[in-house]
Amino acid sequence: MATFTVSSDSFSGHVFASQVGVKAEDLRARTDGDGANKLTDGKAQWRTGLSGLILDEQGNVIREDQGITVAILSKVDILRNVDYKLVGTIRVTPYVTNNNRQGLSIIADSVVPVKGNDQK
Repeated sequence: MATFTVSSDSFSGHVFASQVGVKAEDLRARTDGDGANKLTDGKAQWRTGLSGLILDEQGNVIREDQGITVAILSKVDILRNVDYKLVGTIRVTPYVTNNNRQGLSIIADSVVPVKGNDQK
């Protein structure tokens, strides 16, 4: 499948959050079928466990966006129930999920907490 580079504005109606926190040093690398680390621009892709959440005009979560995976190229702590946004170069690869739905594999340079966001 083709990979597209997009701006963070492409995800202005989304935030990303995890119900399980993970320290940067505990992030696991994405691997290929042979167990080798998947690389982007020579850097390992780190699994975040972040879920995509769709927001309404007031910034309230209206639903989880199923079929999105988010990996990052620089390790950061992922805090439990904190909303994050994608930063840096964002690469998106569409794919078909196991249940024949549209999925998106997102690889961002990193993620940062959304301003005004306290751990819930």
